[in-house]
Amino acid sequence: KVNIHYYGKSEDFARTMLDAGLEGLRLNKAQAGMTADVPVNIYVYPSYEEMRDAVLYEPQWTGGQAFSDFSIIIMGVSGDAEWDKDTVIHELTHILVGRNAFTCIGSIPTWLNEGLAVYNEGVLDKDMKAQLDQAIQANTLFPVRTLGGSFSEIPEKAYLSYAQSYSVVKFMVETYGQEK
Repeated sequence: KVNIHYYGKSEDFARTMLDAGLEGLRLNKAQAGMTADVPVNIYVYPSYEEMRDAVLYEPQWTGGQAFSDFSIIIMGVSGDAEWDKDTVIHELTHILVGRNAFTCIGSIPTWLNEGLAVYNEGVLDKDMKAQLDQAIQANTLFPVRTLGGSFSEIPEKAYLSYAQSYSVVKFMVETYGQEK
């Protein structure tokens, strides 16, 4: 159910990304009951820059993008294999949320969609955790309502938005359980 298309990378790398995709499917099924109804195609570019050149416009910090209507993920390679695996799981979660979730308000709030994607990656990245902790200490968190739309193009604000979204989803899961 996951197909990898890669440009300029070895078959070993492609296999690692395919394994990450299969792990993402497993995690999403176990944690949220979401499954893929069609195969997911992942297109891996040799770098973030080459991936961003393939689309019309993306913020400078973008490393991947999911198109749930078409079950397609595009991503660039960071040079950090763990980060790249997390990117596959993150973007795959967006595909599954887009194909499995329904809302009467038009679209899933960004904080929920991104929070689920970061939550499925596993433990929050240490740099994001430090930024979140600092924002908590300084009382500079964003209101959750403002996280319902697009995240900032300013990398530091975007990373805090991801970390905060993760924190809200983690709180909800730990407090109310996965089913709710």
